[in-house]
Amino acid sequence: MPSPPSRPPLLRWLRRILVGTAAAVGATVLILAGLACIPVGEKPLAYHPLPHLTYAQTVAAVRERIRMVSPEIRGECRGMMLEHGRVTPRAFVLMHGLSNCPAQFRRFGELLYRRGYNVVILRLPFHGEQNRLTNDWERLTAQMMLDAANNAVDVAGHLGKRVTVVGLSVNAVVGAWLAQNRADIDEVALFAPFLAPKWFRSPQVGPMGRLILRLPNRFLWWDEQKKANLGGTAYPRYPTHAIGQVMRISAEVLDQAALAPPECARILVVTTACDEAANAHLTDLLMSRWRRRAPEKLRAYEFPRELNVGHDFIDPTQPYQRIDLVYPKLLSLLGADASSRTSGETSRIRFSPPGKGPAPKALR
Repeated sequence: MPSPPSRPPLLRWLRRILVGTAAAVGATVLILAGLACIPVGEKPLAYHPLPHLTYAQTVAAVRERIRMVSPEIRGECRGMMLEHGRVTPRAFVLMHGLSNCPAQFRRFGELLYRRGYNVVILRLPFHGEQNRLTNDWERLTAQMMLDAANNAVDVAGHLGKRVTVVGLSVNAVVGAWLAQNRADIDEVALFAPFLAPKWFRSPQVGPMGRLILRLPNRFLWWDEQKKANLGGTAYPRYPTHAIGQVMRISAEVLDQAALAPPECARILVVTTACDEAANAHLTDLLMSRWRRRAPEKLRAYEFPRELNVGHDFIDPTQPYQRIDLVYPKLLSLLGADASSRTSGETSRIRFSPPGKGPAPKALR
């Protein structure tokens, strides 16, 4: 029997390339899957309460902490405390978005202060530095974010008879963790919660978060065209590891909500139909789990699409901002509209753009 004709050299070469490529792809997939499934090795997320302090001791401690902030932090980006010199019926904790700083919430915080409430605006670690292209915040961890939030809640608990926490975007995820785990909070308001990028679904959040943290960190631009020329108080880029840390919190909150009701008394979720950043599927899933176990605790509101309200509907410097209609609605949802102003209370600070005007009382 004659032997079959041998394959042309080109076909043999292509076959070897395809087989080698398939093997490399398969090995890569297996490695990535292993990295996604192996725990990162960090300790479980936890809460470490501060010792109990009097009102005066709390104010003095916060003032000292702000005074000791590194000169590398921009003045308008330092943590803020707006306080009336006494315990108020409510105290608010305001938590800014990823890459931004307390200046994002200053104007909204002043409105709350005018209505007779004490207000704490926290600063996330590594945020608000003079160098807006800093690499420092690639070291930000989920535990650091929770520690900053829990610390601010403890402070607010000494400033108000009831505590309301407001978190924006990634700090809304931190707020969700607080809602799930702290019974001493009266209400947690989640503004445009960012639990994960839009294309992820619930089973992927934990593994993909671990995978992101296993891979080398990269800094990505918020706006590929403007890059470092992006205006406002936020950093113009973000580290992929920070997103992985946020997803670590998201995965834990989603798992907890599936097993137990939230510990806090009330939850408000505010979203916008024009949000191009947040994962609406995951937000809906979290709310459905809360509704199943504690329907009486949850309220939700969505800004309709025709209002063109973007993801960051708090920062007055955003070019798409609609604070003229957003702020009054948020104050109303929080029960802090004009009708709730404390009788006889007068404001001690002027209404001014972020970074200008007199400093809040705690910063003087």
